[in-house]
Amino acid sequence: QFLAPVLAQIKYAAQIISTAAISATVQATVLSLSAATAITFILPLGIILRTFYPSRKLGGLLMALAIGIYVVLPLSYVFDATLAYGFTSTIGKNMAQITITSNTIQQDAPSNAIAQGIIPDLLSFTNSILSLLSNTINLVLNEAAYLVVYAFVLPLFSVAITAISVKELAELLGSDASFLSRLNLV
Repeated sequence: QFLAPVLAQIKYAAQIISTAAISATVQATVLSLSAATAITFILPLGIILRTFYPSRKLGGLLMALAIGIYVVLPLSYVFDATLAYGFTSTIGKNMAQITITSNTIQQDAPSNAIAQGIIPDLLSFTNSILSLLSNTINLVLNEAAYLVVYAFVLPLFSVAITAISVKELAELLGSDASFLSRLNLV
């Protein structure tokens, strides 16, 4: 019961870390799948559909989608990494340097030992342990906050940049990509 708040914070950090790991795995899978299908399937299909007049707009949209997925999405991840690196190097990470200093317990007479040395030293040691635990948990939670930004916020930023690019490219290629605006993605 004494460590319940500490264990709750550790559980919270572990949930964030595991969710961020799942997010990173999903993102890596989506990037590799999109790289494999954008140029080999979506772009040729878009070029073929663009050659025929009735499917010209759909072909332009597929071409814009292939270019957006193959070029813009990975470049937006590079931009995100640059942005995140600049943010962390500017602010700096809180590296906790925790040292526990142990007081020397003086050997006095048995009757004076409790009053003069053991209890204050025990309290000092307990405070040092609690301070160490608090600093460690704060460090872990700070790193977990960075993970939330890296795993969820910046990828959403990348998707938004890609959607905007696809919409603009599709309009440049003569397609109507206004459905992206209606979906509130852009």
